Formats: sequence, C-alpha cells, structure tokens
Amino acid sequence: MLKRPVLVAAVLVLLAGATVMKGANAGLTSRDGRIAYVHLAYGGYQIYAVSPAGAQRHRLTSSRRTNSFEPSFAPGGRRIAFVRATNQAELWTMSADSTHKQRLTFSTGRDEVDPAWSPDGKHIAFAVDEHPGQGIWIMRPDGKGRVRLTSSADRQPAWSPDESEIAFQHFDVATVTDSILVMPSAGGATTTLAGEPGVSDLDPAWSPDGSSILFASDRPDTSQLDLWLMNADGSNVRRVTDTPNRDERDPAWSPDGRRIAYSGNGYFHGRSSSLLYVSNAGGSNRRIVSHTCADCFEVTEAPSWQPVP
Repeated sequence: MLKRPVLVAAVLVLLAGATVMKGANAGLTSRDGRIAYVHLAYGGYQIYAVSPAGAQRHRLTSSRRTNSFEPSFAPGGRRIAFVRATNQAELWTMSADSTHKQRLTFSTGRDEVDPAWSPDGKHIAFAVDEHPGQGIWIMRPDGKGRVRLTSSADRQPAWSPDESEIAFQHFDVATVTDSILVMPSAGGATTTLAGEPGVSDLDPAWSPDGSSILFASDRPDTSQLDLWLMNADGSNVRRVTDTPNRDERDPAWSPDGRRIAYSGNGYFHGRSSSLLYVSNAGGSNRRIVSHTCADCFEVTEAPSWQPVP
C-alpha cells in the first residue's frame, strides 16, 4: 500500500503569461474556469487558484496559524469547500474569490477532511479520518443535517453526476489494501469497483458524463502511482499515464470532460517535488501548470476544476 507522499518545504513558481498554448491547453478560455489546488509555502499549506493554461495565479487563503487544503468547487463554481487545520482539521466554505469564509464543523478530537459537493449543491460529502466517527458522512452546506454513511477507514468521496452513488477509497487493514468502492448516496450496501491484495487504488474521480471513473493506482507493480480509467461499473480498466519514477494522483476532470488535471510527485532538479499538470482526458498532450526552480522544493496537489455556469 502506498501512502500519500511526505510533503516538504517548497517555493512555487508558476508558468506565467504565455499567450499561445498548444496541446492540452489549446483553445482554453475563461469559460474553462480555474483550478484550485493546495500549495505548501513557507507559511504552511494554502489554497491557490490558477487558469488551466497556468496563468493568473491567485492566493485564496493566507494564515500563519492555520493550514488550508483540499479545495472542492461547488456546482456553478461560486463557492469552495475546504479543510482548515490548526490542532485538528475542520471543514469550511468560502466564495471563489476567497471572501465570505464560513466554518461548517465544530468537532472535538477528530479530523474532518476530503469535502466533495453533490452535483445539485445541496450536500457535502466528507470523511472523518479517525475514531470516533470514522467513515464517510454527508451534511448540508451550512454544516447541519449530518448523516453517517460508512464506519470504516474510508476517504475521498466522489459523487456520481446523477447524485445516485458515491465512490470512495477504502482501506482494509487485514489485507493492507486500498480499494475503490461505491454505494448509494443515501447509504447502504457497497460494491467493490477496483481492488487487489497489496495494491493501492486511490482518489476516485467520476467523469462528468457518469460513464467512467478516473483513479490513481500502483498496479501492475508497486513502483509508482499512475492514473487509470475504468467504466463506472468497474470494467474495462485501462492505463492513462505511465511516467517513470513519478507518482501521479489527485485527478480532477474539466467540466466538459475533455481534459484532466492531476499532481505528479517525483525528483526534479535534484529534489523531491510535486507539479500540477493538465492533459487531454486520455493522457496525451500533457502540460505543466506549475514548475520547480533549480534551488527550491515545490508541492502542488489536490486540484479541483471550477464549473462555470
């Protein structure tokens, strides 16, 4: 089983100002929204937004006392759910321009993470990362009406576009396996979509048309994480990325389903760093949205692509 890479101190340098984009970025306009992501800077983890072409970077959170991470755009793209952590992790929302921040959870002794908006905007699914309360939950966007759906070591909930199901990442202690399961969004019996003993299947992301699920996996060996695609019923698993010596994960779809964003962790300029990429949905025409410099670390991960009404 692969764990999330240990993050290191970083300085972010974004690709700036290019007016002519090729490949994955050809034809991108303001209608393609923005990508929110987490960046580890000197002051801790903070949330930034950038255009899919890698321009117009803007910092959305800023605090020396708290870390902010795991952004999730609401339908319509006008609000973002995210995690803010000091001694423990709590869920918040803010406007897409970083104003009107609102705290949603006030729990004690447990971390609440991995927010994901339902397609109708009426609920937020999230994970409780430790006892008591471990599992996947849902609540209204005001933090009320909490309902627990699972009670295992489950993370990374992802709604189907028709809101009928939630895919999520499940860890089985007995087999040391991370699998991708799916359940009705109201709770109930689960079905395994991807999972093999000793393999890490992580970070499910449902395609906008509901036909397939993108995920990260270290199959067929344990050397690295790559992106894979499967049908919504778990069939027809096929590889999307295969970059030597680089872990690729945290996939997010563009609203039209033609492109994907994801993070890639590897060794750049003699140091361990993670970059943010945009490519076509099939993995071709990949372009770096952020890059490292020769004397710095960089951490960029957990992208969320803004739906534009």
